[in-house]
Amino acid sequence: MRSGATSESRRTPALTVDRRLYNAAVSHGIDVTGRTADTEDAERPVQLLATATVHTPALLVTLAAGSRRARTISAGLVRLAHHALAVHARDNDYDPEPWILQAITLAGLLTLDQQEDGADPAGCQQDAVEHLSDAIVALGSDRMGFPDHLTQAQGAWLACFAVVGGRH
Repeated sequence: MRSGATSESRRTPALTVDRRLYNAAVSHGIDVTGRTADTEDAERPVQLLATATVHTPALLVTLAAGSRRARTISAGLVRLAHHALAVHARDNDYDPEPWILQAITLAGLLTLDQQEDGADPAGCQQDAVEHLSDAIVALGSDRMGFPDHLTQAQGAWLACFAVVGGRH
């Protein structure tokens, strides 16, 4: 029994949510966006988030269907958020790194919750949709509220990437 617990501990998804997983999601997300980093970095955050709103329903549908395509779509959403944050940070003169770390930390917590509770990854995606909407609104009215809402949504998408696909 003890060896089983040790084996289970090694498979804890929260332990796999780190910068490498984040980078993998950003890289893998090109399968959804079809755009290079240079192209995405040249777009305004609102354009990137508008694209995210198109892919969000597809993520919910694939999760409901139990499709592993959800991993690809969640990676695309992480990528779009990553570039929206990078552009916003550049244009507003702040460091995006603490916000990226916040998204990674949140994803780890959400992943752990899903593992412990046996929760469906679709559950936290509802919150991601609300935070995406709030991020879009914050673009025009709350300069530093934008990265907070965006990383909340991104954390949920990264958790989905981790839970659906496992560690890569």
